[in-house]
Amino acid sequence: MHVLFLTPWYPNKWDVMDGIFVRKHAEAVSRMEKVTVVYAHSDATQKDFAVNVKEDGNLTEILIYYPGPSTGVMSALVKAVNFMRAIAYGVGLAESRVGKIDVCQVSVMTRCAVMAWWLKHKKGVKYYILEHWSRYYPENNSYRGFVRRLLTRCAVRESEGLMTVSHALAEAMKECGIKSSRWLRVNNVVDDFFYTDRDQRQAGGRTRLLCVTTFSEQSKNVSGIIRAIAKVRARRSDFVLDLIGNGPDIGKIRQMVDSYDLADSVTFVGEVMPPMVSKIMHRSDAVVMFSNFETFGVVLSESLAVGLPVITTNVGIAPEVVDSEIGIVVPVRDEEALVEAIDKMLDTYSLYDREYIRQRGRQFSFDTVGRQLVGLYKQAIS
Repeated sequence: MHVLFLTPWYPNKWDVMDGIFVRKHAEAVSRMEKVTVVYAHSDATQKDFAVNVKEDGNLTEILIYYPGPSTGVMSALVKAVNFMRAIAYGVGLAESRVGKIDVCQVSVMTRCAVMAWWLKHKKGVKYYILEHWSRYYPENNSYRGFVRRLLTRCAVRESEGLMTVSHALAEAMKECGIKSSRWLRVNNVVDDFFYTDRDQRQAGGRTRLLCVTTFSEQSKNVSGIIRAIAKVRARRSDFVLDLIGNGPDIGKIRQMVDSYDLADSVTFVGEVMPPMVSKIMHRSDAVVMFSNFETFGVVLSESLAVGLPVITTNVGIAPEVVDSEIGIVVPVRDEEALVEAIDKMLDTYSLYDREYIRQRGRQFSFDTVGRQLVGLYKQAIS
């Protein structure tokens, strides 16, 4: 079976982490079947298509950078036309290099879904849609425009099913008027090393809490964590909070840490690659998250893979996977509840069964997610 992935988000020459979750889905499927990813992105420096093809076992990646003027009244139209040309070219290249396409998966709407719709009518290739975007949440509110909504409805209607990475995202899409005859849930994938790295926790010393985040206050609310930590620190000093990540609001968070005199209780690790995140998780005692909204919750899934108890808000996949044996769920923006949860976790983290949490985390493995996707593709073409 040859599976075509169409996506506007994918690791590229500007950002090696952009759409990394799409690549992991493609890799999961490629461990069982042939996969070609076609990704297109505008580049104002290009005068013609620049095509980069990579092959890694069963996975072929076709990255196309197409001309896209950044200014001018016609720039949006030129970009749209060149995007469609680039995707069509990539599809032809996929067929010539790998062979006939059996089924297509669209990752992130709406442009790529329209191209999958075109491919279905031109060549009879059935397609699924897998959505990750938070644009449908009222906090984001960027799913707008008559043409976008019309094209989305048409593309979803003719798909084999609409997959989302959480029930919460599906409900937000339904509130936006999106209708599908078949709603499906598919997890994002956690890298193998989160499961295979060994615990490196030190006996004695202070309890290590961990927050892995993008420093964006609109979604992650790290300032709420800092205020809560300050209140817990007034009660006790037997812990440290490690902050991993970067983002537009990191300066604000650093200032908060200084103003609350928390230099001895909060450390900034910086932005590190996933293998190092795994190593740091394996020497931590619990994870803290306080997001206002999530489409999925990658850090939560990685925490389960490692076997770490968690504190989280009731967003993304948290309502589906976190119970009293996994951790503590607090209401969104309820800082007093977060204070009590952190205080409780510091006393009880060692009572959680880390092996049980790891087993619950197997649902995010390459094997589990890959088998689910391949099963769906086979249903479409049988």
